[in-house]
Parts: sequence; structure tokens; C-alpha cells
Amino acid sequence: VTRPSIASLVWSRDPDATCYAAFTDIQIPRLETIVNLKSMVGAAIDRFGKVNSGAPKQIVFFRDGVSEGEFQTVARSEIQAIEGMSSM
Repeated sequence: VTRPSIASLVWSRDPDATCYAAFTDIQIPRLETIVNLKSMVGAAIDRFGKVNSGAPKQIVFFRDGVSEGEFQTVARSEIQAIEGMSSM
């Protein structure tokens, strides 16, 4: 049986990183890259900005669940998605 993959983004709602929120998405099975990462990060930045009257000064991104053989490909794709946020 093929089950869908779950992708989540947990983000800090405040500059002191004491309050958190999360987005969860369902994607096709066995896909290592988070397909909707750009929109998830964009929404997190937008919501952070609304609560704190401005975008975060930096983004720290931790990633788990990527096989060693796929790491470079996934890292390249996801870093490009996050860096693409500065052009929005």
C-alpha cells in the first residue's frame, strides 16, 4: 500500500523563539523534497510580520528525513525555494 507523505514546517511566531506554529501538507508518497516549501515559508514570514510588525531578521532552517543519497538534490531545491522568498 502506498501512503502519502506528510510535510510540515514549524516556525517561531516571535523574535525570542518561544511561541511556535506549524503548517502541514500532504504530498505524493516517497517524495523527499517539500513541494510547497516556498508557499509555506512565505505564509510563515507573512504571519510573523503581522504579529511582530516586520519580517524576521533571519531564517534558520533545520531539515530531517532526507536520505544521504538525496541530500544534495533536496538541499539545492529547498534552499532555492527559501532564497526565492527575497524576490517576492
